[in-house]
Amino acid sequence: MADAVKMISESTVTAESNYRGDECDLAVVISPDNATLKKAWSLLQPGGSIYIEWVLNPFSRIISIKRRLEAIGFRDITFYIPIPDPADFPSSVVWIPLAKHVVMDYLTKNSHENRNENVLKQLGKGLRQFLLLLSPELFISFPWLISSGQKKFKLCSIASKSSANDIITKSTPMNNTEKGSFQIKNIPEIIQNCLKNLNLHYQSKEISILMLTERGGFEKAIMFVFAGLSSKPAFVIKAPKTDEAESSLMREAEVLSALQKGLNAIEGVPKILFDGYKSGVSLIGESFIDGTPLSQIITQANYKELAMKMTIWLLELAEKTRTSSAQDLRTDYKNSILSRFIKSYKPVLNPMQIKQISDVLDKLELEYRVCVHNDLGLWNILIKSDGSMGIIDWEVSNLTGYPLTDLIMFLLWMSFQREGTYTSQQYSLYYRGILDSSTFTGKVFSECLEYYACKLMIPLEDFPAFRLLTLLIQADIEYPHVLSNMRESDKVKMPLDNGFYIQLIKEELRCLSKVGMT
Repeated sequence: MADAVKMISESTVTAESNYRGDECDLAVVISPDNATLKKAWSLLQPGGSIYIEWVLNPFSRIISIKRRLEAIGFRDITFYIPIPDPADFPSSVVWIPLAKHVVMDYLTKNSHENRNENVLKQLGKGLRQFLLLLSPELFISFPWLISSGQKKFKLCSIASKSSANDIITKSTPMNNTEKGSFQIKNIPEIIQNCLKNLNLHYQSKEISILMLTERGGFEKAIMFVFAGLSSKPAFVIKAPKTDEAESSLMREAEVLSALQKGLNAIEGVPKILFDGYKSGVSLIGESFIDGTPLSQIITQANYKELAMKMTIWLLELAEKTRTSSAQDLRTDYKNSILSRFIKSYKPVLNPMQIKQISDVLDKLELEYRVCVHNDLGLWNILIKSDGSMGIIDWEVSNLTGYPLTDLIMFLLWMSFQREGTYTSQQYSLYYRGILDSSTFTGKVFSECLEYYACKLMIPLEDFPAFRLLTLLIQADIEYPHVLSNMRESDKVKMPLDNGFYIQLIKEELRCLSKVGMT
């Protein structure tokens, strides 16, 4: 915590120092006594803020903490509870504001049922939601009820120091050109624009925003916008924080705009309500898709049904977005996908493997392209209340992608979750199982691919080449993130060789060698 504060501060002082000024604009304390709180208040300038972490007993009440802070002179006091509790999980996913508010309703009601959890945990969630329905104030008074902590739990609070005249000073905003910073302007106008495009008109003028600043692999801020008293977000605003995220959001806006045009509009994808890139604003507004992540409802009983449902959805996407390609497929992948892959992963490939990849892909012949999502993990697939599917996060999508690749990757991720591969990390072993049609997941894998390929007249003998092409595309997408997780001095054989997709590619090559495909 101390290191994090230093990183964002021009200068810092500690509680033990003899500093007597009141020029600080942020104080950070953990489980403070009254003396520490008074020292923090004295060091803060008018308008300065204090962030406090409290470790509390199950029946501690936040009203007692609020009175302590008010007695010292703090105002604008708000409380948040981290879920899950940091004692159980080092990196909390979300901080729920403890106030009678639509955002709290949304966050507490949407801890989706996970059918893989034990019965006691499911009963506990059900009881919590029942109590929330009866008395929302109960959770505000006793936040332990929504904490994952057992004997103790953590609570966070934010407050400000006001002057005698309640004059609040504002910090100078960061320079928008500073690397890693981002600013969002004209939010009220953008929100009204999005509401207008949704044909929504609220009597209440109240707008609430829940901002998520870390989600997925891209550096972006995601704002869930609530209008009026509804605890369901009306829409979502996405803003980039890095150059890479900006190019990704531009691509998402382009693809989603294309998918919602005309009679061939695709169901189950977000609608672009505001494309800031057309007016020089680095953000986009999208309709909100409500549903339960597929990863939380998949079971042995519904596995095949869900796999076929996704197959049919992807087939419709391919049929509606199919376009002829003027460029020869082999030239395309030779000059782009394959060349980038070899350049990135050459340190962990031998010449025989590179030749084998080139020879297998050289047999592919295809004269059309389709729209692809390129990140169809189970976390990006939502099952709505009516049973239909919603697909979110289109940052790495492509309007001129390759058929079968989305389906292959989706079925791989689905199989890996069922088999518990992410826990055991035996990716090569389970990949061999998927290619074996005598296994349960292998049979579903084979049936879904054959159904899709038959409809699009893709020869079955091209399946190995399409599997390899799929893994190369994913390895290319993954490479910048693999690189960012490696220290400069560690860019050697072992870290790259441990990459998820490079392991699968090598296993695919071994399987092809066994059946005589070189």
